[in-house]
Amino acid sequence: MQRIPEVIDCWFDSGSMPFAQFHYPFENQKYFEENYPADFIAEGVDQTRGWFYSMHAIGTFLFNKPAYKNLIVNGHILDKFGKKMSKSLGNAVNPFDIFDKYGADILRWYLVAGSPIWKSKLFNEEDLIDIKNKFFDTLINTYKFFIMYANLNDFDYAKKDHISLKDRKEIDRWIISKLNSLKKEFFELMDGYDITKACRLLSDFTVDELSNWYVRRNRRRFRNPENESDSIAAFQTLYECLYEILKMLAPVSPFLTERLFLDLSNAYESIHLTEFSIYNAELIDSTLEEQMALAQRVVNIVRAVRVKNNLKVRQPLKQLLIPVLNDAEKDNLEKVKNIILEEINVKNLNIIEGNSEIIKKKSKPNFKSIGPKYGKDVKKVQQIINGLTHSEITELEKNGVLQKDNFGLTKEDVEIFTENIEGWIVESDNNITIALDTKLNNELVEEGISREFVNRIQSYRKSNSYNVNDKINVTVKTDSVIYNAIIKYFINIKNEINCENLVESNDNGLKFFETDINNVPFKFYIEKIS
Repeated sequence: MQRIPEVIDCWFDSGSMPFAQFHYPFENQKYFEENYPADFIAEGVDQTRGWFYSMHAIGTFLFNKPAYKNLIVNGHILDKFGKKMSKSLGNAVNPFDIFDKYGADILRWYLVAGSPIWKSKLFNEEDLIDIKNKFFDTLINTYKFFIMYANLNDFDYAKKDHISLKDRKEIDRWIISKLNSLKKEFFELMDGYDITKACRLLSDFTVDELSNWYVRRNRRRFRNPENESDSIAAFQTLYECLYEILKMLAPVSPFLTERLFLDLSNAYESIHLTEFSIYNAELIDSTLEEQMALAQRVVNIVRAVRVKNNLKVRQPLKQLLIPVLNDAEKDNLEKVKNIILEEINVKNLNIIEGNSEIIKKKSKPNFKSIGPKYGKDVKKVQQIINGLTHSEITELEKNGVLQKDNFGLTKEDVEIFTENIEGWIVESDNNITIALDTKLNNELVEEGISREFVNRIQSYRKSNSYNVNDKINVTVKTDSVIYNAIIKYFINIKNEINCENLVESNDNGLKFFETDINNVPFKFYIEKIS
């Protein structure tokens, strides 16, 4: 072997890749013409003046066209303070240590979904922990939930008759609609090379829609279904969601998805040999999605009110009042009324049209809007806005504009807020206002105690690794007020904790677990009976 004396610039060799890889022009002309220019190329930002440029320059010179249609450029990975990693600074991170600690899938997801890939990444190990806890653990726990109950109920997707979507419950139709809406947008983003946004959509759907809403709201259907048909519908719905999520997740996190996919589908073919399935427009119900989104918004507002005002989520409240501006809003709320009440632990939802003495709306000017718009008349407009009546504010909310003293006020000109009255908490979020009745009577307090009791027992079962079908007897030692409240609601809650008998005892020979309910000492002993 003898080295030739002529040495050409190395970038010419790399720039020849688009045709040299096919051994063109010596052969494979048709294959080359079918695949040139490439759909995309991906490399680091440091290749901008090297490989990226040389391919275009040579391609344009030889074929009068660019070498590729799209370019995906990844930035550099820096430390969390924005400094370049180096051994001398001691800020370098060994990727193999990260693989051993978190797995390659989490790191890959972090680099792709954490921020747009063309931006330099400020690497922070705490972000990996956050991704693991919020997304990957949620996905794995959802998968485990499905497998556990599928095994208990001998469910096999391939062996059960498929239940048509129209014959499934509304919440099944909703999540399948959301799944297909996700697939539509996900693949549009991926085809447009907006990978980061596509991954975030997938994460949001998995955590917020599937786990925190669909699975949580349907736990009882998997544990104690109404009938066999309802059980199969629930399992088929969750299976279909997991199956599609894993396929969308696979390109970014290939190892975990391979493991879960093979277990889930009892398949021998790799997930990476399957085809993506396109969305089905016929399964998308935009009206149902809008109604459920409304329910979720109301629930989030009420939950935020509870947290802000230290109102325990397990304490039932008497009523929620929501004013509406038109029949369409009223109809949508009526459709999701029961869902809202279940989620917020409130007995009644009253939908009112027009004014209410409970909800007192007031207004103040948004100077960022009225300043440029009204100039020298700003003070006059400010006085008008400060003096708007409740009915005028409602008219502005309804129509989007209000004529007052020769000024055309818009929603952007006015900041609307509410005032609380005794016993009520009023809160607004954009075009939704709620009023929560916080007054308690004895019956509500007793029911709240029973819910706290369920929470203590379920927490104990979980921390002691009880199976979901393990039956128990419970002995309690507490104040008579607490005990009487539990007994009053025992028939309603015994199935939730899988309890056969509940008794009160002062037997000091029992190994009581000590806690409290509403700051009252509460002790209990659990006997597993099966």
